[in-house]
Amino acid sequence: MGPTEADFAAARQQDAQRSAQQMQSTRESFQAQVRATSLPANYQQLIDAEFVATLKDPESRKIVYGRNPYGSLVCGTLNARNSYGGYTGQQPFHAYFTATGKLAELLIYSPSDVEGIRAGRQRGYSRDPEFNKLVVILEDCHLL
Repeated sequence: MGPTEADFAAARQQDAQRSAQQMQSTRESFQAQVRATSLPANYQQLIDAEFVATLKDPESRKIVYGRNPYGSLVCGTLNARNSYGGYTGQQPFHAYFTATGKLAELLIYSPSDVEGIRAGRQRGYSRDPEFNKLVVILEDCHLL
């Protein structure tokens, strides 16, 4: 005889518990890292300079800075023109900085990115620490 349904249920429960522990570990690690740094005085100029360097039409950018939940984490929205000349609509972004005041990460989320992360979170915790980090950030920015 092979494993019973009870064996499968117990294995699923153990897997869910391990995944929840990994998520909590990711949350604590990321938050501790970002809490240990503070926003540089010129954080908006640093973020803006990165948008200028990466956007197809940087002159069209409309940035709204939102929450600073803790440390050097900054949340906001960006609206800019795409390749076709139309505005993309408000897209959330996050940024955080290193202890030396350099931009560590700036990430813009499309609506499908946010929905995909939301759906992944609803299915349960991931074993991928990078995915878990995005969940933490979007939750802390109140985007999920």
